[in-house]
Amino acid sequence: MNQKNWEFKNKLAQYYTAHHKAVFLEDVNVREMLKGSQNARSKAESGAASSVFSNTMVKNGCYVVTVNPENTTLDCALCGTSVYKRLSVRERSCPTCGFETGRGGAGRDWNAALNVLSRGLKKRGVGVVVIHSEETPVGSVIAVSADNGKD
Repeated sequence: MNQKNWEFKNKLAQYYTAHHKAVFLEDVNVREMLKGSQNARSKAESGAASSVFSNTMVKNGCYVVTVNPENTTLDCALCGTSVYKRLSVRERSCPTCGFETGRGGAGRDWNAALNVLSRGLKKRGVGVVVIHSEETPVGSVIAVSADNGKD
């Protein structure tokens, strides 16, 4: 990772440290991902970003929680139904509950982000309530503390 990329990732980590109490990341095995990979540089930078985030945030008192990345794009963030789609298909719609994400191209990523958030909150002992109705095109995620907000 060059100096410019490192500085950007460090500034990003500093921003999140200042504005959030916890950050949830996928616990990716970068060494495994790099084996025989066509886009190894991109994947290596992803691992470096996780390292910068972890080091900066722990140093500044922010919780860094890693979660299992398995099926975050496949599992519906609302009901958990797993639906396989080719990587080129960016939209995400669930045949079970009808939850949809991403007419603008970020569907799989948004669904994965909601799953990472949910798994991270559960790992921290915080329940998650997802509210979804026909009136709102996107579900709302509300964190509910298991210990009545005591940290």
